[in-house]
Amino acid sequence: MHKIKPGFMAPRVFERERAHRRWVVVAVLFLLFFSTSPIFGHHLAQSITDSLVGRDHVLSLCLVALHQLMAPVHDIFHILVVIGFVYAVYDRVRAMRRLHQTLQLLQYSITSPDSSSGRAAHSVGVDHNHVRVTQNASVPAFTAGLWRPSIFLDESLIMKLPVAELAAVIAHEDAHRRRRDPLRLSIWRFLSCLLFFLPALRRLAEDMADEAEIAADDDAVARSRVHPLTLAAALISVASASSRRVSTLPGRVTAFHRDDILERRVRRLAGEDTLIGTHVTRASALSAVLALCAVGLSGMVVTHPLPQSGAAHGSSHVDVHHCEHENNSPFSHLFCLRSEGSPLGGVGSNDCPHSN
Repeated sequence: MHKIKPGFMAPRVFERERAHRRWVVVAVLFLLFFSTSPIFGHHLAQSITDSLVGRDHVLSLCLVALHQLMAPVHDIFHILVVIGFVYAVYDRVRAMRRLHQTLQLLQYSITSPDSSSGRAAHSVGVDHNHVRVTQNASVPAFTAGLWRPSIFLDESLIMKLPVAELAAVIAHEDAHRRRRDPLRLSIWRFLSCLLFFLPALRRLAEDMADEAEIAADDDAVARSRVHPLTLAAALISVASASSRRVSTLPGRVTAFHRDDILERRVRRLAGEDTLIGTHVTRASALSAVLALCAVGLSGMVVTHPLPQSGAAHGSSHVDVHHCEHENNSPFSHLFCLRSEGSPLGGVGSNDCPHSN
């Protein structure tokens, strides 16, 4: 995406945006992998669990006690993922129903090829059958539909904008339609709800939504030959019309209500230097680090089997002399102090002061 620098963009802005997109993608993949693999990975790799049978100490650290302490934490993350899945499904079903109900109330119609919107669509190479004309829409221009997205234009916007600006808006929305951005952004929203205990992932999904707007701007200029300044003027007109209405539509259409992304889009279309912001905050990043540490540590620790687990698998490596401390709190035997003659990392020593 964006491998060729648009002609209207300053080189340093192009490089900055490309680096930002890479950072967002890497951060999303990092969070997805390291938040889910510790939860489910050890269930799929029994060979790793079997190889750890009988290795119950690391120096003076008792892995059995650590397992007992971290197992509830690991179980909590399992529960959180289940809750997140239910919440994500509910959120997406609710959004689809809300969109369906809103579109039914709009009473839209397919634009005719002889209308001003039809001619504007034809001028930028867009089939008029993809354009819908609505009345009193909360957002004057948007693209909606997961499998067969369509472009929706409010009648008041069609009457207000010059033909060139109307064509620029249609070209921008057609880029969203061809890229299936409603579906892609819905998937990002699903993932952010699934892992709701990582607020940074939701904020990265918002960054992805911003980049979808930028990509649609560039596509409209490159593919439909829309002049950048014409598109910039159209964006301001649409934002002005949107600011006087309350949005009832879910998803990316709320981008017109945010001054930060609008300013960035207009300035870059004008060839000016722009700063690229992110929705990720220090608090969300810190909470992600803490959550990843907790899920990672708990996942690694529970990979180590308890002695009775090894015996259940028929292993002959479980030492009967291991200090299991069945009647003590795990905190009381987290560190097992051995005599100097006993092996530091081994098992089978009766010198643990907590032995029954």
